[in-house]
Amino acid sequence: MKKNIAFLLVAMLGSAIVLTGCGANNTKTTEPAQNNVISNQSEAETNTNDTSKGKVSDAYFEVLDSKVVKTNDNENVILIRVNYTNNGTEADSSWGPNNVKAFQNKVELSPSFISEYNIDPAYPLSEDDKKHMDNKYKEVQPGGTITVLYAYELDDTTSPVDFIIKSIRYENSGKVEKIFTLSDIQS
Repeated sequence: MKKNIAFLLVAMLGSAIVLTGCGANNTKTTEPAQNNVISNQSEAETNTNDTSKGKVSDAYFEVLDSKVVKTNDNENVILIRVNYTNNGTEADSSWGPNNVKAFQNKVELSPSFISEYNIDPAYPLSEDDKKHMDNKYKEVQPGGTITVLYAYELDDTTSPVDFIIKSIRYENSGKVEKIFTLSDIQS
């Protein structure tokens, strides 16, 4: 009986040591915090404090433009074109370590899975759109840049869309944000 108790105590002590070691975190999170918060400024004022481009973790994003199209199911979809540069040390995709979302009326929009086959012919995709639409899933080697097309189903065609990119891995490691006024977007 004493041997069983001694064995259990040694096993528990060993397990505790192993589990304590598993909780170690050698990741350095000393990146400077960036405060990229959009404010209610005019377009001219916003350009001096441009939040539509910047560093997010080990990447650099630049929101280029957007347009609204219709699907064959008569759903309105916003297409948002973004340049993604991988500044990390390993290949990664624009969605890999990042939280890329769009909001309308303070509610997250559903991603739309568009292709040239489900878009209303009255809203044809450009050759660039076709080329860039699957790039969000492609990995990019360190130092590489790729243009990505994000698509979201709109709730309505009048309310602004708030597009946000931030890190999943690190809090306070940058944020890119752009608000699209739908009345100003080309169709």
